[in-house]
Amino acid sequence: MKCDHLREYLRVSELFARWRVDKAATDIHWAIMKGVLRPCIWVRGEYAELSLDGNGGLELVEVAGAPATRAVNAWCYPCNPTQVDAYELAYTYVCDRSGDEPVFLALPEPLLLSDLIARGVVLMDALAEAEAALKVQQEDELHGKERLTLYRLLVSSVCEQYGWDPAGERSTAVADLVRSSVAYGIPVSYNAAKEHLRRAWAKCPPKVD
Repeated sequence: MKCDHLREYLRVSELFARWRVDKAATDIHWAIMKGVLRPCIWVRGEYAELSLDGNGGLELVEVAGAPATRAVNAWCYPCNPTQVDAYELAYTYVCDRSGDEPVFLALPEPLLLSDLIARGVVLMDALAEAEAALKVQQEDELHGKERLTLYRLLVSSVCEQYGWDPAGERSTAVADLVRSSVAYGIPVSYNAAKEHLRRAWAKCPPKVD
């Protein structure tokens, strides 16, 4: 999805009024932490470029032994969050999706979720998707057998499509899954993917006769 400075947007702070929540409420924090709402910030300047490594993580792109940099002047999505408090995240890089391919750029210093809420914006088409997702979650939360069914589908799909061996110590399946999520424009961090798969496997291991 391409985005530029001409696209209509809404400031994250304005969502408190739109969603009728109190300033002290954690609804927006939750939506961002769960990936339902994807705010972005305007990034301009030269930033170190990153690429996916073999484990689904990110590493600096080097040219002639020095980190490669890329000029950017676009809305970028903060990525790779680390939880530092109950409702606080620290982002270490951003994803520029203004071109045909996503580009990952290292931030000179971590961006906190609280700063993102104060400075960030939400593109209107992304906001429509977020509000639709929130409505579905509110009306149809997964419980009990439904969640277990989702876990089973997740485990069987990853095992079938990526050759994942839950009992194996070495596997590229999680990294392959992360690369696919990036290619489809719905990036998931390596640690998050690994944790969700681990949790799904723990909930629904195969039955042994």
